[in-house]
Amino acid sequence: MVLDLRANQARVWRAIRHGVLIALVLGVSIGLFVLWERGSRRPAATGAAPGPAAPALAVSVIQVVRQAVPLSPTYLGRTEASQTVEIRARVNGFLDERAFEEGAPVSAGQLLFKIDPRPLEAALAVATARNASAQARLDEAQRQIRRLDQAAAGGATSQLEFDQARTDERVAAADLRLAEATVVQAQLDLGYTQVKSPIAGIIGRSLKDAGSYVEAGAQGLLATVQQLDPIYVTFSVSEREILRWQHLLAEGQVSIPQTDRIPLVLKLADGSTYSRPAPGGGREPVEGHINFISAQVDATTGTALARGVFENTESLLKPGQFVRVTSRGISRLGAVLVPQRAVLLSPAGASVYIVVEDQGQPKAVSRAVTVEDWYGDNWIVTDGLESGDRVIVDRAMQVRPGAVVTPTIIPGPTVGPSPVSPG
Repeated sequence: MVLDLRANQARVWRAIRHGVLIALVLGVSIGLFVLWERGSRRPAATGAAPGPAAPALAVSVIQVVRQAVPLSPTYLGRTEASQTVEIRARVNGFLDERAFEEGAPVSAGQLLFKIDPRPLEAALAVATARNASAQARLDEAQRQIRRLDQAAAGGATSQLEFDQARTDERVAAADLRLAEATVVQAQLDLGYTQVKSPIAGIIGRSLKDAGSYVEAGAQGLLATVQQLDPIYVTFSVSEREILRWQHLLAEGQVSIPQTDRIPLVLKLADGSTYSRPAPGGGREPVEGHINFISAQVDATTGTALARGVFENTESLLKPGQFVRVTSRGISRLGAVLVPQRAVLLSPAGASVYIVVEDQGQPKAVSRAVTVEDWYGDNWIVTDGLESGDRVIVDRAMQVRPGAVVTPTIIPGPTVGPSPVSPG
C-alpha cells in the first residue's frame, strides 16, 4: 500500500514538472514573437521617409470661347414630282395612234394620243348645219317684224299679230344661241381627239394601246406625266423639335433665315451629296430651299410636314427616292465647341475635365455640361462652360478629379464652312 502511494506521488510530480516546462517554453516563444513584431514596425513608424509623389499627368487642353456655331439639322425625306398630271380621254372613241416613247421626256403641248376623229367631225357638221338653220329662222322672224312695223303704220295689222312676231323672234334667237353652243361643244370634242401633254416632264408607260376603245372620265386614264424639274422633297419635323426651335427663337439663342429662304442640301442613299457640275470644273452641292411648311401637326404621327424644292436639270432624282435633308443657315448663338473625345457621357449626363489652379498647381476638375448637337467632330456645348475655360481634350480616361496635370494648350475647334461636303 505504501509502495502504491509513493508511485502515485512520483507520477504526479513528473506531470507537474512536464507542465511547468511546457508553460516556460510557450512563454518564451510568445515573448520572442512580440519583440520581433515591435522591431519590424519600428523603422516605418519612426524613421522611414515618404515615397516620391506621383508625376503630373501631361494633357492637351483647349481654351474655349463662346461663338455662333452653324447647326445642320437633318431629316429623312422622300422625293416627289413637283407636278403630276393624269392624261385621260375626254371623249369616247378608238385610239388611232400613240405618239410618244414611254419613259421619255415630253414637252408642254406635245401630242400624246390621237382618237379617231371621224365620228366627231360628223357631229360637228350636224351642229354647224343646225346652227345655220337656226340663223335662217331668226332672220325670217326679224323680217316678219319689220313687215309688221310697216303695216302697223297704216293700221293694217293687229297687236296680236305683232306680239306673236316678237315671240317668234325671241324663240328663234334662243334656238340660234343653242345651236351655236352645240357647235362650240362639237369643236371642243373634236379637239379632244388629239390628246396633248399640259406640262413638260417625263411620261410613264402607256395604259392603252392603239386600237383600244377609250371612254371619257374615270375609265379613260391613258398615261401619267410628272414634272421632275424642279423636284420636291417632303420630310416631317416632330412636334418636340418644333417646340424646341420655338423656345430657342423666343430666347434669342438661335439665328434662322426666313422660313422660305432656309437653304437645304441632300444626301442620297449611297451617302453622296446631290450635286451638279461646277462652273470651274468638278461638282458642287445643289442647294434647294423650303417652300412649304404645314400649319397643322398630324395627330397620328405627331409631326408636321415640310417640303423643299430643288432643281433637277440632269434628272438625277426620281420620285420616291429616300434622301436625307440637311438645312443650312441656322446658327446656335453663344455656344462652345468641344471635341467629342473630350466629353464623357454617362447616365448622369455629360461632363468634361477642365484645368484650374489650386495653390499654384494646375489640377483637373470635373465639370457637368449640356450638349445638344454635333458640328463636324465636335459637340456643341450650350451650358456649363464659359469663355476662357481650359478643357482637357485627351487622356480623359486616365484623368481623375483633383489630379495634378501638366497642360499644353493646343488650337481649339473653329467655325468654318458647313461640315456638309460634296459627295
